[in-house]
Amino acid sequence: MRLSGYNDFTSEIELVSYDEEMNNQQFKRVYLSWLNNLDVVKSIGSEVLMNPNKTLDFIDESFKRFTDPNAKGFFIKYLPADRYVGTVKLDKIDIGNRRAEVGVMIGEQDFWGKKIAQKSYLILQKYAFETLGLGSLWGGCLQSNTASLQVFKKTGFKCDGIIREYIYIYSVPHNLCMFSILKREWQND
Repeated sequence: MRLSGYNDFTSEIELVSYDEEMNNQQFKRVYLSWLNNLDVVKSIGSEVLMNPNKTLDFIDESFKRFTDPNAKGFFIKYLPADRYVGTVKLDKIDIGNRRAEVGVMIGEQDFWGKKIAQKSYLILQKYAFETLGLGSLWGGCLQSNTASLQVFKKTGFKCDGIIREYIYIYSVPHNLCMFSILKREWQND
């Protein structure tokens, strides 16, 4: 499955389902390099990702997780460069309660600051609200991650609160900001 075309602002981005790259061993090594790069993962705030010695088994588990019925993982393809630059996800999809968690990671540092995460979230929101029929999306980022804070705000998410000292990175406590967006808020943008 491929997603694109939310509006002109997002026209250079295509989201490609994990299913399509399931057997691409070369790309799995690229994906592993992103997840083993502490500069890439430290801002995500995941204890699991902070281990810099992940193996291809970790990647296989990731593929399994994001092709499960309760999750939809996508690789972000930046069309002008014709290459994958990161990932975006719907996780913990709860059809009964019409909600899911979102997350994004730009693995290729050369592509940071190009609004790729923002554009990817806009495409993902359209898919979640229009195709899956969800009513709300939620996610979080470290309070120190100013780029992610801006992405949430620029894509219509509202801050729901802060979990103080959520995670320690290099022995320093970091707060987690929680965000959500309702379908009716998205429709009014």
